[in-house]
Amino acid sequence: MLVVVYHIVEVGQWREFPVTGWALWFRIGWIGVDLFFVISGFVITLSAVSAYRKNGRSFVGDYLRHRWFRIAPLYFCTILVFVWLVSPEILFAGAGKTLAHITSHALFLHNLHPSTYGSINGPNWSVALEMQFYVLIAFIAPWLSRTSPLKVLLLFIPIAWSFRYASTLFFPPGTSSPHEQHVFSSQLPGTLDAFAFGIAIALLILNRSANSILAPSWRNFIIWTALAALLLKLSMALYWPRANYWDNAAMIIFWRTVLAGAFATVVVAAITFPMKKPLVLWPLTYLGRISYGLYLWHTLVLTTLLSLPWVRGATLLQWTLIGTIILAATSWHFLEAPFVSKAKHDKKRPA
Repeated sequence: MLVVVYHIVEVGQWREFPVTGWALWFRIGWIGVDLFFVISGFVITLSAVSAYRKNGRSFVGDYLRHRWFRIAPLYFCTILVFVWLVSPEILFAGAGKTLAHITSHALFLHNLHPSTYGSINGPNWSVALEMQFYVLIAFIAPWLSRTSPLKVLLLFIPIAWSFRYASTLFFPPGTSSPHEQHVFSSQLPGTLDAFAFGIAIALLILNRSANSILAPSWRNFIIWTALAALLLKLSMALYWPRANYWDNAAMIIFWRTVLAGAFATVVVAAITFPMKKPLVLWPLTYLGRISYGLYLWHTLVLTTLLSLPWVRGATLLQWTLIGTIILAATSWHFLEAPFVSKAKHDKKRPA
């Protein structure tokens, strides 16, 4: 929802949107992607390493099949809708360019070049990155199974820093295109620190090395929530005086690590929340269930509504959210959930 509202504010040029209080988070709602990477590192490692310890290297087939059935159906569905209804000019860009766009998206490689990065449904760049991360986990799950969380952080964080430092050499801050800076600094080596925090949390749980501090309880939840608030405040205190982000090499190299560390404490706070499926949180739980659809559908809804010049501001926000939630709920129940069920059924079926 951070990303959705951020795009409504920025793409819809909502200049009157508040710049104080909680609304300020939506002004930089792109940080929701960083939170997503931390969560992804956690849940994917938890799943993959558990499967490896149970089935050995044979886990890879089931693991990749399940990832494919979870990601690909809605991904390709929204690509088709976007190309035909929102951006059909891609089909008439010339055979070479059209083939480059379609092929790179079909292979989940479009995030690797500025010309195809987000060219079909902008948020798709992170879906490609996610698929690349899933493949990486398939290869390193045996190593993760026997290593420590600290080693993961000590290895992956410097790799991310080194890659982002190299990106500042090729694209000097202050003179280079922010789009090119973003494309090349956000490739998988450059995002390993965010994934690493999630991986480390998963390994703490799997290795039973932090049972007391990760166990669900009000005490742990309050402590981790307080720590999360402190670290988020620190990350914002570092960010706002340097909000011209792409002009500052130190911000490009180091700040996302501080942010990812703060988001890691948010994830741990969620883990330690002691109430199991409280009814009062059902709306949020449901939004979480359909969140992949929210992410992929919202730009289609937003772009369509922007064609109506009188739909702006709060009205644009209202109708974008309504349309996005309806499409995401529909695709979950009639497209995504059946494929997820199929993947689970295939996994259980005897050979």
